[in-house]
Amino acid sequence: MRLIDTRPAKVTADDFEPQRVNPTRAPSPAEFSPPHTATA
Repeated sequence: MRLIDTRPAKVTADDFEPQRVNPTRAPSPAEFSPPHTATA
């Protein structure tokens, strides 16, 4: 039996950890202030 990979072509840690900044792409403003540390 052959397993078919149905995941997106590029799976990164950011797909599983949205709150973690992925240095390989331009981070959004929200990533600079995660919900658990945001003060403003």
